[in-house]
Amino acid sequence: MPKQKLSSKTLPTAVALAIQSFGRNIARARKRRRLKQDELALKAGISTMTMRSVEHGAPTTAIGSYLACAWALGLLEELTNLLAPERDAEGEAFEARLSPKRVRGPTRELSDEF
Repeated sequence: MPKQKLSSKTLPTAVALAIQSFGRNIARARKRRRLKQDELALKAGISTMTMRSVEHGAPTTAIGSYLACAWALGLLEELTNLLAPERDAEGEAFEARLSPKRVRGPTRELSDEF
């Protein structure tokens, strides 16, 4: 099966828009800090071309590049908290439905001494 090329056209619209918004937010944060693209790229450990791709919200750009930019801007902690398990109300509800109603106590060990 041939590998499908990732592009804005193959992604769900909501995902493509979210990536573009994420890129715009990184660009805005960079500009607020009065950093040039090449300065942030150097700080994030990525190339200037990759930096441009991040700011344009290119779906083919590695997530590590987006996260490196967030780290370089001091915003990584907020991103890490986005998918924290305690923020996943739907997942918690699903887990609660699947958890057993009763929990068995510990079993006694059998002794082979008579």
